[in-house]
Amino acid sequence: MEGYSVGNTEINSRIFGLLSQLEKTNSDSALLDVDNARHITSKILHLAQTQERTKKDITAKGSTGMEVILSTLENTRDLQTTLNILSILAELVSVGEFVCKFIFVFF
Repeated sequence: MEGYSVGNTEINSRIFGLLSQLEKTNSDSALLDVDNARHITSKILHLAQTQERTKKDITAKGSTGMEVILSTLENTRDLQTTLNILSILAELVSVGEFVCKFIFVFF
């Protein structure tokens, strides 16, 4: 398949690249670029649905992936982007220790 290397290095850099783009989209303006946010969150969702490693990378200790995703959720007013993010979070719940981390962050 194009874009996937044997060692998952390209997959990892792809998710981190998407998260960086999403973070930049969040910080570039007070109003989130709706089309770009939709596009990026749909790509992240696809990777989370198809690549187990993506889930672990987003929730890994030291990763800012969750912060970026939650910040986007907080800043967006777009329904599709919100649905994409909620679907990403639902995918992440399947990562065992993520549930504990997620609960700890909010309480």
